[in-house]
Amino acid sequence: MTFQEAIADGLFKHVCQMTGKEWSPEAEKTWVTYMYDSYGDDAAEELDVIPSSGSGVVLSRAQIERCMKSTITQNFAWNG
Repeated sequence: MTFQEAIADGLFKHVCQMTGKEWSPEAEKTWVTYMYDSYGDDAAEELDVIPSSGSGVVLSRAQIERCMKSTITQNFAWNG
């Protein structure tokens, strides 16, 4: 769910209920702007669920298996 979807579903109205503040369209717009500003360059990734254009590095199967408990590894059928 994106931040905008959460806002449309009433996220800010709930925030207002929890904090005792009065909801208004203007207050919601100000809060949304504040949230995007607070995330800065990471807003699209963090709030809009848009993957970053990072290095694309993933963990290899060997790295994952080294982190697993041996009892899990023995019982884990991985087709990867």
